[in-house]
Amino acid sequence: MNFITYFQFNLLILAIFGIFVISCFSQNTCVLPESAIIHYAKNGTPSYIKGANLSSHLDDDHHFRGLKQKGLYGDMVYQFLQSWRRLLKIDDPRREFEITGDTIDELGFKHVNLQQVLNGITIWGRSMSVHLNENNQVYLLQGYYEPTLKNVDITPNLSVQEAAEKAISEAPDDKGGWRAEEKKLFILMVGPQNPRLVYRIKLVRGLTHREYYFADAKDGKILHKLSGTPNQNSLSLPIRE
Repeated sequence: MNFITYFQFNLLILAIFGIFVISCFSQNTCVLPESAIIHYAKNGTPSYIKGANLSSHLDDDHHFRGLKQKGLYGDMVYQFLQSWRRLLKIDDPRREFEITGDTIDELGFKHVNLQQVLNGITIWGRSMSVHLNENNQVYLLQGYYEPTLKNVDITPNLSVQEAAEKAISEAPDDKGGWRAEEKKLFILMVGPQNPRLVYRIKLVRGLTHREYYFADAKDGKILHKLSGTPNQNSLSLPIRE
């Protein structure tokens, strides 16, 4: 092998290695510990990641260490999600997820719940939770959410009152007895990659009857409904059609 051929061969090896490194970092999977367990949802987002210290790649990060020392585990979770944004298929965790609750159990473990939103509008049934141990190390992420939603029209054509009237018109039995007590905008996934802007209308009759109607904010079509008196968990159940 002459010098030129040898030089070209080494350049090829370096190029292949460079492509591998760039690919690795672009997918942001290099930081996943070998012992970690990961499962994916049908939409391609991780629904379950578990490991002894999933945030080990941030242990030497000055900002992350400062948050850990101050016990600011909500901000730690956001930095953790930001560091894995490509793996998680999330462009901007702070903009796309709102912390809805955090608790510390008797063992000192922290549990942070996050709701997925689009421009501040809740995405129905799309959320995740991130868990940290007593040493403020992330050991578990789980949930069901969407890859970053883009180009979604969030301007309603119908007024709130029109949506409420549409829901009442389709309520069962004694329609005159129903009243709309809640009218709130949501993003509803009615199929893969099919987000729709909807009004969730809570209809009430008497003391015990509750109906939740999801009316398309564009044309008023009822896209989903729940009957009875759902608890908080069932109210967050996603549609995965």
